Amino acid sequence: MVYWDMAIRLISVLVFVAYNIVLFNYIQKILVKPNKNKVIYLLTSIVNFFFFQAVISLNTPHYLIYFLGFLLLTVEFSILSKSHMRQIVFMSSTSTMHISSIHLLVTIVLSELKDIVPYDVIYTTRYLTRCIIITFLILIVLLTLVGRVIPIQDIKRISITPQYSEMVSTVTLFIIFYTSLDAYFIIAKESYRGLVLVALSTVSLSTILFYYIFVHTGRLINMKVYKRKTDQIQYEYDELLNKKVEIEDKIIKDGLTRLYNRRFIDGVLKTYFEEKRSEFGILFIDVNALKYVNDTFGHKEGDRYLKSVAIAIGEGTRVTDLCARSGGDEFLVVLPTLERDDIQGVVDRIRAKTTQATKFESRYEIAVSIGALFVDETLCDEGMKVALNKVDELMRIDKEKFYNERGANR
Repeated sequence: MVYWDMAIRLISVLVFVAYNIVLFNYIQKILVKPNKNKVIYLLTSIVNFFFFQAVISLNTPHYLIYFLGFLLLTVEFSILSKSHMRQIVFMSSTSTMHISSIHLLVTIVLSELKDIVPYDVIYTTRYLTRCIIITFLILIVLLTLVGRVIPIQDIKRISITPQYSEMVSTVTLFIIFYTSLDAYFIIAKESYRGLVLVALSTVSLSTILFYYIFVHTGRLINMKVYKRKTDQIQYEYDELLNKKVEIEDKIIKDGLTRLYNRRFIDGVLKTYFEEKRSEFGILFIDVNALKYVNDTFGHKEGDRYLKSVAIAIGEGTRVTDLCARSGGDEFLVVLPTLERDDIQGVVDRIRAKTTQATKFESRYEIAVSIGALFVDETLCDEGMKVALNKVDELMRIDKEKFYNERGANR
């Protein structure tokens, strides 16, 4: 009988230490920068067992044992990791809640089975060792199940999120308090049987409440994480779209004037003529006296001159018109779906805009020469090259007229 009691006592030590090691291994996946030395875990587990034995041997009121265990775990988690105290309290209170609830439950069941008072289960070595074995075997199984059912990442997110970790910690401490009260009344009274159902109900409902809050908190955090990731993906997608637009601009836009470039406008005209799209207009615009402005005022001023002309062209044309800088001082404008009689109106608006721009420039006149050509079916059949030569010729005629009238510098 003596050897049997010693064997049971040894098993209780091994089960208690095993639970502590499982707990520390579990905790290290959640806490920040944990100590991963297995020897430290083993030594700490042994210290916990002797602490528990010492507390029992001193006849410490049972309702205080749970809170002393909570404080001990809090200190140990603080030493074994570099986590924030909020996260440490979350983990130590959660662990203590499970220990207190299961321990009280096992104490009640054993006292019922053996027909003894709960006090004898706690303070009689024979029954205490059996209570420890059953309690911590259940806790090992429970911890294993929790690790499989609830993702570690979810628990970690809850523990590091201030409002959620504080809420769960408050709930667990509240459950520990109520469990301690139940333990006090049941163990202190010899006639405890009337309180057994109350205690069982408290433990069961408290555990259900805890896991309900815990699981739903995890889901809520996951929803927030999902939304944050979705917002991040949307942001990155928008950034890619912006870069796409920037790349497209570099491919089809002129860097100085921000109008389309020669490559783009040539592609548009080629498509029009290949598909035999007649009834559209072409404007070939050349900037007058750009060389004079460059030589007299510098190329920086010449660039400003080109920008002013580009703005005038943009303001003088329709939204549907395609305006491009086709060369150093040359611009091409394609006027889709245009009546023959309407083309001159576009030319007049462009000239009006350049005249208006000249009012803000006292050193030289902002002026352009324009060749305007309406492309009908006949001209469309002749091809793009013929049309561009004709509109170029019309522009040169207009330029010659400009210089003859003003005697201006070229």
